[in-house]
Amino acid sequence: MIGILLIYSSPLWAEKVAIVVQKVIPAVNVLAQKVAEQTGFTATVVLAEQFEYSVYDCVVLVGDGPLETWNLANDVPVVSILSGRVAVENASFLSSAIFVEPPLRRQVALARLILGEAENLGILILNDDFKRLSLEVSKLPKSSKIKLYNIDEYDSFNRALIDLLADSRVLIGQYDLNIYSAKNIENILITAYRHNIPLIGPSNAYINAGALASTYSDLTDVARRLSEILLKGLGHNDWAKPDYNSYFSVSYNHQVARSLNLNLPDVDTVVASIKKTEQ
Repeated sequence: MIGILLIYSSPLWAEKVAIVVQKVIPAVNVLAQKVAEQTGFTATVVLAEQFEYSVYDCVVLVGDGPLETWNLANDVPVVSILSGRVAVENASFLSSAIFVEPPLRRQVALARLILGEAENLGILILNDDFKRLSLEVSKLPKSSKIKLYNIDEYDSFNRALIDLLADSRVLIGQYDLNIYSAKNIENILITAYRHNIPLIGPSNAYINAGALASTYSDLTDVARRLSEILLKGLGHNDWAKPDYNSYFSVSYNHQVARSLNLNLPDVDTVVASIKKTEQ
């Protein structure tokens, strides 16, 4: 059985790209259409189960489900989107990938543009991420102003959070559902705002939950970067290394800003300033 959902077609001789999903996600149909328009390739949305991958020139795995279950031969290039950095780095078969989360440097830059260079920034982490994030922090300007709080070194999650809030002006949220789970996020936000400490989120979903601000890459940003990767990879056999999406926007929660008595800088100016630091 071939689980083909939708085909966005280009000329018959165009490269054929499979956009693989675990279940039907309407937004992926839009993504496939954008990729077809921007590349001239044929983009076909297919279900992960029982599709004939060998008829395609490239496979794009959408999200953690298809990435975790992929066990087919590497006869075609495989690209991952909408999965986290850790999951991608554990998948050695990938030709390229776009991490779903933003780089730490981008979140730190956003926090400093809103609250100032001199403020202390706190990050909740687990043991598994300590080495990686310590290295990332060491490469950032004013790294001494950024402190990691390892939850595994405390007798409770709340104790780690309270220590961070006592010593920090900002909480930098990570794309880690073991920390920012549906169970924890409400407690984190309520406790943070009792201490007048804002949360800078790693995605737009955190704005809806109550974060002050976040960088995010929307569907258009993902399609644009994915199209670039596919054009260069399939056209010149030059696959970009797995990396963060260079296309992004910034979103604010103005209600939270008012409650914290904060004046937010112009969004376009902030985005331009962050992009300048990443060049």
